[in-house]
Amino acid sequence: MKYFFSFFLFITFFYSMAQEIVGYTITNKDEKIDFYKNLQEKSKLAYNHVIAGDISFTGEYLYYVDKNNEFQRIAQKKIKELSHDSIRYLTLPINWSSKRVHEVIAENNSYLLTQYYFSGFYYFYVFDKSDMKYVENKIPHSYSKRKDQENFKRYIEPYFSDCPQLLDKIRYNIEHIVYEGYIGNRGVKEVENYLFRTISDFKCE
Repeated sequence: MKYFFSFFLFITFFYSMAQEIVGYTITNKDEKIDFYKNLQEKSKLAYNHVIAGDISFTGEYLYYVDKNNEFQRIAQKKIKELSHDSIRYLTLPINWSSKRVHEVIAENNSYLLTQYYFSGFYYFYVFDKSDMKYVENKIPHSYSKRKDQENFKRYIEPYFSDCPQLLDKIRYNIEHIVYEGYIGNRGVKEVENYLFRTISDFKCE
């Protein structure tokens, strides 16, 4: 009886772990989809991207793990907002005709700073919060320290001059991080998120 009870506790514990919710998305139809932990650390290849972890992005889709530990996908254009690993995401334009999921980096009363990842590179955007249209778009970052310095002064400082703490954090990253890319799964040099490292959903006071 004691062994049966121990086995029952083990099964209950494993089941509860298997049901661990690690994030969620809200669709354009206001439906909530929960993300579950990838307990078996499954991965697969889709559209030249290695799909791994609890959630993964390709250029067009979001892949997530359901409660049965199976990968599912949803088009980014069908997502309204998303939360995972304490990171806030919103679906916003990347050009005049397409919308994709952006990570929210920072915001003040007037502007929203976001980044979008595609095919091994990061791009940042600045949106006017009054109409949620971008005022700066698709600025590549983190592949060159010199270019980040230039783009920081030209495209970020003018909109966030009232947010010295944010500007100091970005300056620190540019000045102290050693910029090194890595070879991605397609054999192409990709970049890390150097410019906004440790900065996410920063609220300017």
